[in-house]
Amino acid sequence: MLVDDKFVIGATFMAKCLIVYYSLGGTTERIADKITIGLESTGYEVDKFNIKDGNIPSIESYDLLGIGTPAYYFRPPFNITDYIKSLPKLGIPYFTFILYGSKIGDTGNRIRKRLNKKGGRDVGFFKCNGKGNFFAYIKRGVETYPSHPDAEDLEQAENFGRNIKSNIDNESYEPEDFDKKPGFIYRFERFTTQKWMVQKMYYRFFKVNKSKCTKCGICVTSCPTNTISMEEGKLPKFGKDCIACFNCELKCPEEAITSTIDWWIFSPFLAYNVRNLPKIPSVELVKVKLTRGKVERLD
Repeated sequence: MLVDDKFVIGATFMAKCLIVYYSLGGTTERIADKITIGLESTGYEVDKFNIKDGNIPSIESYDLLGIGTPAYYFRPPFNITDYIKSLPKLGIPYFTFILYGSKIGDTGNRIRKRLNKKGGRDVGFFKCNGKGNFFAYIKRGVETYPSHPDAEDLEQAENFGRNIKSNIDNESYEPEDFDKKPGFIYRFERFTTQKWMVQKMYYRFFKVNKSKCTKCGICVTSCPTNTISMEEGKLPKFGKDCIACFNCELKCPEEAITSTIDWWIFSPFLAYNVRNLPKIPSVELVKVKLTRGKVERLD
């Protein structure tokens, strides 16, 4: 029986793509969906998995890998970097897509360089703004890019997916340039949120006000890494697999949770970030108020 790439005499096999992404609020998922539509229009069979839901299959049966994520502290979140570290040698093409609510930093660079070292071939890099749900900014009364990804972002994502096959087929395709590193103050902020700091020390400083906590369990169900647990009738416990999203504190309807993000030592850096948000080209800002786990727009 003669075999030629994906074609066997008498039968045709579709090339398969695995897209692994992290989406907490649904914005990255919307981009993943549009990229999928574009890819499928060129003949790919696509399987998508949100990393927070687990059960990601082995890469061995796929011909193409896609990695998508929001930017956390100007870098990929820990669950994405852990997944990439777990991958075997690739030997297949890959593409990446990043959503960011302020400065992108070198989030994409870190993913692409790791995948290059795994033997992957870079065939596409997509980035766009996404609604910023960072608790520390919302707590200070601002939300970024509330309307993104918008219709134009979604159309570009679909076109990006449609172009991946031609990038793969083009042996002279040149990958996108790497992004510039963020400024010193942002790199310092990133330094203070390294994985070993968060998962060895910071997670221990999540506190629950027992007079406010109603044991509703929202913090448990809102944690993307399932690291918060709660026995019946007891206060929640915080585990070490924290990725510093602070979604538990954001969503708490009784405002009963406090964490390291509330420490005074971080306040000057967060205030600096918020103060400089309007200086970012084309930034969209809205004033918001956080009350009992709900974000209300004020304009």
